[in-house]
Amino acid sequence: AWRYFEINTRAETGLADSVAGHRATTMWDTASHLLGVVAAGRLGLIDAAEVERRLESALASLARMPLFEDELPNKSYDTVTLAMTDYDGHPTPRGIGWSAIDVARLLVPFEAIAWSHPRLTPAVRAVLGRWRTGRMVRDGLMYGARVDVDGQTQ
Repeated sequence: AWRYFEINTRAETGLADSVAGHRATTMWDTASHLLGVVAAGRLGLIDAAEVERRLESALASLARMPLFEDELPNKSYDTVTLAMTDYDGHPTPRGIGWSAIDVARLLVPFEAIAWSHPRLTPAVRAVLGRWRTGRMVRDGLMYGARVDVDGQTQ
């Protein structure tokens, strides 16, 4: 599993392709990648400096990527340019929406990073500080968003 991330992590952004050779990722897959980096360090597959370098690069990209309607991460991104894409990897300046499940899953590695690599906590906060969760959470439940065929956010 670690070999996959070694081969498929983009030097430009520190993000890993969800599918080998397909330069796109979702936040679900990004969460898997970040947890993989943390696990590789804990298993001794890479040293602490390599763990922090990889996490720092990915977090810096997450902190600068465009957000869907300036609120939350889009459902898919180009792993080289950080452009929002549709699920086929085609750039879409507006984006296609957000996944509440993917966003919530990304919080798991953020917690692991903050606890096991406290020097990177400000980088995690820089990512989270951009997010506006108001429309995602209602009455204690999380909701996703999508752009419908009429171009409206649902």
